[in-house]
Amino acid sequence: MSDLQQKVLVTVISAALAGWLLPALTRQSADRQREIELKATLVGELSEGATRAFSSARAIIRQTLPEAAERRQRQEELREEGAIDTSCSAEELSDLCREERRAVAERILLAREDWLELSDRLEAQVTVYFSEELGGDLDTFSLRLLDYVRLTFRLRPEERASALRRLKDYLPTAEGIDSALLEKNPIDARSTGVGAQQADVWEGLWEAVEGELREVSRAVLGGDGKGFSTNYGDLACDLLFFVPFMPGCES
Repeated sequence: MSDLQQKVLVTVISAALAGWLLPALTRQSADRQREIELKATLVGELSEGATRAFSSARAIIRQTLPEAAERRQRQEELREEGAIDTSCSAEELSDLCREERRAVAERILLAREDWLELSDRLEAQVTVYFSEELGGDLDTFSLRLLDYVRLTFRLRPEERASALRRLKDYLPTAEGIDSALLEKNPIDARSTGVGAQQADVWEGLWEAVEGELREVSRAVLGGDGKGFSTNYGDLACDLLFFVPFMPGCES
């Protein structure tokens, strides 16, 4: 083979390799970036949504809603005036307490709708881009977060006990949390003078919920996204696309 023929052959092979290898490498680079952006978006939305739900619940349990502040102010005024009964059963407070209960119910409903809309969408995306198992994990976390938010509301004893039991079964770090105070409805806890203690225990429970949120987030960040070419196995599939039924490659 002459020098000219060798040069021509090398040029042809180089061009063929460039046309075959470079597109696969380019796809890998682009897909890695797309996968990173997808994961960051999913985890960011998950964290923000959970924080919004917690903030709504915290405003209720810590009595920082405007309606709660108005009721507390009137209670203080009645105490200074020497009133014996400053509970919600008192005529002077019945309307204010009713407005507070309405505001609490509305806040919980909005928090529930906001979280369900977000978590349903994220669960669908996680299932499509990662796995049904991971989507199921997110769904379970979503339901337990709703249980947590519901604890700030006045539930029937059996409903409250069920929500607490589901949470403690789900949260491995919740075993050391004294749930006796959480078994009381918030209004009852306040009326017996343990409302602040209940709020402290309730926020301690949030740390356990946050721990599970971090676990779900780590699973998403460490997941292998479907439809993305990001590792050596994917690269091999891209390069050998002409080989039918390649093991490990999507058909």
